[in-house]
Amino acid sequence: MRLKTLTLNGYKTFASKTRFEFGEGITCIIGPNGSGKSNIADAIRWALGEQQFSLLRGKKTDDMIFAGSARRPRASMAEVILTFDNSDGFFPIEFSELEIGRRAYRDGTNEYVLNGNRVRLRDVTDLLAHSGLAERTYTVIGQGLVDEALAQKPEERRALFEEAAGIAGYRDRREDALRKLEETNHNLARARDILNEITPRLKQLERQAERARQHRALADELNQLARMWLGYHYRRIRSAIEMAAAAQRDAQRAVAEALDAIRTLDERSVALREARRTLQMRLAEMHARRDATRQAAEVASRELAVMRERVAALGGQAAEAQRELDESAAAVDALTARVDEAQAALAAAQAACRERQRELELAEMAASEQQHERAVLERGRAEAEQRLSEAGDAVQAARDHIAGLRARQDALRQQLDTLSRRAADLSAQREAELAALDEMHSAMEREASQMNLFEAQYESAVQTLESARASLEQAQSVLAAAEAEERLTSRMTLFADMRARVARSADELAAMAAQADLPGARGVLSSFIQIAPDDQKAVEAALGELLSAVVIASDRPEEGEAGLTRLRAWLVEQASGRLAVILTHALRAFDDEPDAEDRILSERARACHARPLLDAIGAPAWIKPALRIIAGRMFIARDLDAARTLAAQLPAGCLCVTRDGEVAHAIGTLSLSAGARSPIVPSMEGEALTAPDYETALANLERARQHRDQAQHEFEAARRLLAQTSQARDLFNRESANRRNRIEAMQRKISLLEESLAALAGDMQRLTEEVESLDRQLTEARDALAQREATLAQAQQALRELDARLNEQLQSGWLESLTAAQAMLAAAQGALQNAESLSRERATAHAEALAQRETRARRLAELTAQLQAAEATLQHMADTVAQTEAAWREADAEIAPLQSEIAAVEAQLAELDEHRRAAERTLRERESHLNAITLELARHNDELENLRQRALVEVEHEAPKPEQAEDAASADGIAANPAHILETLPFVEALPTGIEERIAQLRGQIKRLGAINYEAQAELEALSERHRFITTQCDDLEKASASLRQVIAELNDVMKDTFRQTFEAIANAFQNTFKTLFGGGQARLALVNPDNIDECGVEIHAQPPGKRPQSLALLSGGERSLTATALLFAILQVKPTPFCVLDEVDAALDESNVGRFRAMLESLSNGTQFIIITHNRRTVEAATTIYGISMGADGASTVLSLRLDEVKLADGHRT
Repeated sequence: MRLKTLTLNGYKTFASKTRFEFGEGITCIIGPNGSGKSNIADAIRWALGEQQFSLLRGKKTDDMIFAGSARRPRASMAEVILTFDNSDGFFPIEFSELEIGRRAYRDGTNEYVLNGNRVRLRDVTDLLAHSGLAERTYTVIGQGLVDEALAQKPEERRALFEEAAGIAGYRDRREDALRKLEETNHNLARARDILNEITPRLKQLERQAERARQHRALADELNQLARMWLGYHYRRIRSAIEMAAAAQRDAQRAVAEALDAIRTLDERSVALREARRTLQMRLAEMHARRDATRQAAEVASRELAVMRERVAALGGQAAEAQRELDESAAAVDALTARVDEAQAALAAAQAACRERQRELELAEMAASEQQHERAVLERGRAEAEQRLSEAGDAVQAARDHIAGLRARQDALRQQLDTLSRRAADLSAQREAELAALDEMHSAMEREASQMNLFEAQYESAVQTLESARASLEQAQSVLAAAEAEERLTSRMTLFADMRARVARSADELAAMAAQADLPGARGVLSSFIQIAPDDQKAVEAALGELLSAVVIASDRPEEGEAGLTRLRAWLVEQASGRLAVILTHALRAFDDEPDAEDRILSERARACHARPLLDAIGAPAWIKPALRIIAGRMFIARDLDAARTLAAQLPAGCLCVTRDGEVAHAIGTLSLSAGARSPIVPSMEGEALTAPDYETALANLERARQHRDQAQHEFEAARRLLAQTSQARDLFNRESANRRNRIEAMQRKISLLEESLAALAGDMQRLTEEVESLDRQLTEARDALAQREATLAQAQQALRELDARLNEQLQSGWLESLTAAQAMLAAAQGALQNAESLSRERATAHAEALAQRETRARRLAELTAQLQAAEATLQHMADTVAQTEAAWREADAEIAPLQSEIAAVEAQLAELDEHRRAAERTLRERESHLNAITLELARHNDELENLRQRALVEVEHEAPKPEQAEDAASADGIAANPAHILETLPFVEALPTGIEERIAQLRGQIKRLGAINYEAQAELEALSERHRFITTQCDDLEKASASLRQVIAELNDVMKDTFRQTFEAIANAFQNTFKTLFGGGQARLALVNPDNIDECGVEIHAQPPGKRPQSLALLSGGERSLTATALLFAILQVKPTPFCVLDEVDAALDESNVGRFRAMLESLSNGTQFIIITHNRRTVEAATTIYGISMGADGASTVLSLRLDEVKLADGHRT
């Protein structure tokens, strides 16, 4: 098998589809750094199913796909296809050529292809696992990973050798077997759990089936008696119902006749009531018409009276309106005269006002010069007032500043006093705490001596307790030894008696055989064998009662059978007991040479460090064949675990024992021994067993018990003393701890007080400095205040001078003249305004009087027209009142005849009502009789219904199984009809005596049976069958478990042997490859903890030429690379792989080492196809095919290939 081609499409830097063809031998791939050479090794590893992206130099699936560049878009998927030549059948598949491919998409999806068909990853890994390529980490050696094996721990390095040994298949088979064994054990445990569950259920179902049979018998008898009782009462109730039904029909006819009579009376009453209703309607209409005419007359009379009052009111209003019109005419004349007077006064006021205006203008011209001079003075005064105000404000600000400084000074002095008092208080507290702390320290010093006393008492109590415990343990040991001696003495005495009886029994048998002449009887088996002292218990446990068996040995079978017959006859005559017999001629004999199964068992025994039981028994030659048949498949193991391990691998009927007498059977059961046992078979040395004095042992035991009790009492006393001492010491320690805590609290408090005092001192110093600063500021503020007060006095003097000049200017008289002119003008203007106001008021009053006169004239005309219309309406209403009073009197005359007719009809209705009441009394009597009969019939029907319900219950007793009742109902076409059930009851004229008591008794018995499972018998049969099936399954599972354990043990042995052989071969090859690559030196591989071959690690020891042995970590980079390469080549020599990819493994090698590397590479290329990624020229010279990789401008790798064999051939032709 070889790798033929590698096709990449969109994988990492290979954006375009690229195909590599590989021939036999060595193929080199060269190119500059970053061109994508290592991506070829990653592609091969990725196509073979690698799932760890760290080994592929990536983090996720997208890293496997071409990422694109500035000149080329990214790819949507990556694909790698490997083509293998399978003509030699290396892969277990019927194809001469095999393609394995893998695709990845940007959504994270991965596809696997096998010969063009999509498959699962599991299919690819299974195919590669069969060929050994799935786990061989040395098939593809990535960049920088050549010396990874050297950096690993010895335990991690073991995996490389396991892969080379090819034990992965064995491991998978073992894991599969372990999984199957676990499943088998789980199924076995489940099956046993099911058996434990259903076994009690079987007994329960047996009891339930028995109760079901008893219930069926009682129910049948109860059914017969119940049907008889129900039949009797059913016939009685039916007769009573028929009689009651006939009486009910007669009563119903009488009630119907009474109802007909009442119906006739009701018809006559209805006719009379209809006639009365008609008359009453006519009477109501007449009453309504009379009431309507009366109401109309009353309304007309009231309206007539109202109209008369309105005519009178309109006449009065017209007279009043005429009087008001006359008054308005007189007022208009008077107002006209007053308006003329107001106009004359207005003209005079206007002339006076113009004269006063001219006088004011003259006075203002004279005062304008004086006002200009006064304005100048007032501006000067305003400036003086401004200066005065500013000086006053400055003085006030200075005074306020001084007051603030004094207030701040007072506040600081108060704070300083407060801090001083606080400092005095804190100092007093500190002194008090210091005094208390001194007292606490003195108390602690006094308690130190007391603490030493408590410690001494505690140590003394501990020593006393330890001494008492040692005495108690010694006493218990002595007691245990005495008890063991007593038990051993008792047993040895008993065994001595048993040996005596056995010896006597053997002697009696020998004497009986001599006297009775038993054919073939030799004696007891234990008298013919010898056992090593260490194997006494093992042989006794394995052979058991056969040690006391009588041996009948004869060359003729008929003689042995005759001896057995004689021995049986003798045993019948004995009082009791049993006797084992060994008939040598009846034992199933084996061949002289052990068969294949015996050899397998012997090999298993040796693997478990066990030996045959026969090796521990010495016997005469004539009985050895019988012993070989009896104990030929019994083995002695060193301990119980080894015995159980071996027994699990033995066939049924075999066992394995320990020297302590513990027995492990092949089926998994164990027989364990208790206490000391004494051999009953003589040893090979013939040691005599003598029983010690039993009375002496009892006395020693009693003394040991007394000594133990005394030691126990002393131990309890010492423990109580220790508890009391410990309690007192703990109490004292707690008190001391409390005192220490208080001391610490006091020290913390003193520290806090001292810190507070220091802080107060700082605050007081700061306040003192601030008070002194305030004193200096007060002095400065007083000086500034004096200056500002002088400026204020100057401003006040200037203001007084300006005020004096203004007063002189005012006293000149020009202001009084101007003021008088202004006052006269104002008075003239006021008189003018009053005249104008009076003129306007009188004109307005005159206009209002004219308007009022016109309004009153119009109202007088309106009232006159209304009076004339009201008088006409009054005459019409008087005529209407006369007509309505005449109609009222006519309607009142028609009412009396109708009232007489209604009275006659009501008399007839009263007579009919009397007749109907009599008919109703008759009906009620007949209905009462009918109700009584109906109640009696209902009572009988209830009795019948109760009887039917009881019949249903009894029928249920008759058919306890629902399916039987359904079958019976479907056969008759009736679905459990109660009436049908009653009709099928037997006809009974009289009930037997005591039937009801018997029914009650049967019901009580059925009730006491409790709940009945009618399917118990069927469930019992089904569960029994299931119990048998599961029992069989348990046996099969136990056999399967034993078989699986055997397979696992065999696989473990094979894996160990294969690993050891492969390791030794690789270790030998590594020595040679190391010397070849280094040109000398020494190297070896060693197992760490070789005794544990399953988990041992692999250590590498390397000594390059000319150097002393040193750690791998101290080797240079080239030495490490060369050592790892030597290990790789050693593995390839022992376990060659079809192809191997090496990525720059020679990067750290110099020229000389590269030459040796190339030579060994060429030697290995005969069996392995190499694909090497390198920069080294000498390595390239060994290749038959060269691929050059370069990085294009678009960020994608490009490939150039060259086959050197074709180049050489072409050169030869040219030559």
